[in-house]
Amino acid sequence: MPRRLKAEQITGFNVLLAVIVGVISFGLQLSTVMFFLIYLSLLLISYLVFYKPTIKVVLAYIVVIVGTGIIWILD
Repeated sequence: MPRRLKAEQITGFNVLLAVIVGVISFGLQLSTVMFFLIYLSLLLISYLVFYKPTIKVVLAYIVVIVGTGIIWILD
C-alpha cells in the first residue's frame, strides 16, 4: 500500500519547499523563472516519491517544467 499523505501535510511540505528554494534563489541571485524551475522540479520528485500520482499529473508537471524552461531560455 502506498502511503497517502493528508492535504495539510502536502500543503505544509509545499510551503516549506518554496521557502527553502526561495532563500537559496535569493542567496544565489537567481531569477524568478529559475526559482520556479527548481521548485517545480523538486515538487515533481517529491510527488513521485511520496504520493504516487497518476501519469496525467506527472505529464502536466513535465509540461509546465518544460514550458518554464523554454521561457527561461528565450529570456
